Amino acid sequence: MFGKINKHWNNIKFAIKYMTSLSKGFIFITILSAILTAAYNVYTVYLVKIVISYLSSKEIKEFLLLLLVVFIIGISINIINNIISHYFTPILNNNVAKKVKWDIYNAYLRYSYQELNKTKFYDLYVYVLDNSYSSFFSAITILGKMLSNMFSIIGIAALFTRYDYSILIIIICGVLISFILSLYNEKKRYQFNIDLIPKQRAIDYIGRIFYLPEYSDEIHLNRDKTIFYDYYKDANQKILSVIKKWQKLLFSINLFQGSTLLIINVVVLLKLGIEFFNGMFSIDVFAMFFNGTQQLYSLLFSFLAFFSQFYSISLNIQKFRDFMQVEEHGKVGGYKINKIYSLEMKNISFSYNDLEVLRNISLKIDDNVRSLAIVGENGSGKTTLVKVMLGLLKCKSGTILINGTNILDIDINSFESCITMLFQNYKIFSFTIAQNILLKFNITKDDELRVIEALKVVNLYEKVAAFPNGIHTAISTEFDSEGLMLSGGELQKIAFARAYASNSELVVFDEPYNSLDVFSEIVISNIITAIMRKKFVVIISHKVIRLNEVDKIYVIKNGMIIETGSLEKLLQQKGTFYDMFITQKKDVT
Repeated sequence: MFGKINKHWNNIKFAIKYMTSLSKGFIFITILSAILTAAYNVYTVYLVKIVISYLSSKEIKEFLLLLLVVFIIGISINIINNIISHYFTPILNNNVAKKVKWDIYNAYLRYSYQELNKTKFYDLYVYVLDNSYSSFFSAITILGKMLSNMFSIIGIAALFTRYDYSILIIIICGVLISFILSLYNEKKRYQFNIDLIPKQRAIDYIGRIFYLPEYSDEIHLNRDKTIFYDYYKDANQKILSVIKKWQKLLFSINLFQGSTLLIINVVVLLKLGIEFFNGMFSIDVFAMFFNGTQQLYSLLFSFLAFFSQFYSISLNIQKFRDFMQVEEHGKVGGYKINKIYSLEMKNISFSYNDLEVLRNISLKIDDNVRSLAIVGENGSGKTTLVKVMLGLLKCKSGTILINGTNILDIDINSFESCITMLFQNYKIFSFTIAQNILLKFNITKDDELRVIEALKVVNLYEKVAAFPNGIHTAISTEFDSEGLMLSGGELQKIAFARAYASNSELVVFDEPYNSLDVFSEIVISNIITAIMRKKFVVIISHKVIRLNEVDKIYVIKNGMIIETGSLEKLLQQKGTFYDMFITQKKDVT
């Protein structure tokens, strides 16, 4: 039990330290506000007695002086709270959101390719992204309220002990019962929210595909759109099942918890009434007691409820810390490289679970072989081979050497900075053309020259230069009303321009000729040839008739290299590659 308490306390300390690093001033003014608010709460309880006493004795001057003091205290607290709300809170909100989300995004990049493809990862990622920011901020705001309540409770309890201990005991007992129910309620609500996440993600997915432009045509031109409604309806039905599973228990807990205050009020009012009629105290003390009872119950319950809220915050913070503690998918702090001179795979094998996908693969790219192609039918293992080559997947056996050094000993970040991969389903972002090509926010004059050169290589510069904002034209109108929509072929050229303009020495093309007509294939082939003159190139493809300029070709089948050589050599062998080439040649003609 103490171990769990210590764990939750450590999470709260972590949150406070995290927030303190962002704004010490906010912490200070939160504590100051708590002290002043507590003083005001105690004063207003005693104020009832004083007001009734002054009114009964008709002491006008004392009454007016009292009102002045109340006004000064109240306006001071109001000023401080407004300073917090309008000067500190908006800025801190932005800073906390920026830091928390950026930390989450950086942690995301450290996850391995295998982890990113697990459902549990996405559930954790969504939960952390949705709850961490508010939890960090709530930790401080609740701490301030907790301090205010604690000081208020001490002051009001001191007033009560001067007259009657028993009322204080009744209130404390009622609050403890209510708190236990509240704690149990928080725990069950947390489990309820965890149950909802996978179902809510399914609903969010429908919302996302209706929002993203790349899905728009597919959705609008699909005559039968019932699949989207049915998917949405099914997800809603699953959410309804979760609600029904928990609603009876949550209803019962909240019903009993809400009844506690009513019972306390009746018992205290009954006791105060009996003692007043027995002449044990005057009407001003009665009023003070009854007013104080309401405030003390509320303050005590809130004070204890803050523990349950801290418990809920701690669970969210723990999720955040769990997410952040992921190890890098490769070595960090190892041997750093700033350029690739050679990449070699020696006897590589790889398995998905118990299914062997790659067997005894060996290949090399260096100044003697600056470009190579990995070809084969769909499902032969081409893409898996490249993912192992680039360190996205860890091989079962064998060695990968970068510049003669084992990839396991190389700093993964420095290695990845030397690689550009153009995926088959490449993504163009709602940024400017220049930002999309360089993947850089602030574009300098030198950057503009690199962008222009890349656009010329992909035969797109003249069209872009004619745009009102040139290379600084936004792609899409999502965030910029002056943005433009480009055709699919033009977007593909932007993606290839990105590969050309990158500072990496190795560029990998994933099925660059897929779903293209003959003319487009020739255009893309010329672009790749231009990139070959500047960088190492690896092409993954099941199309083989556009590989004239490639230095070496590896034919893969069932996870094994079955043929290797130049285009001419493989055609002379009249094996699998020859059959693929002749078949595709006939399709073209």
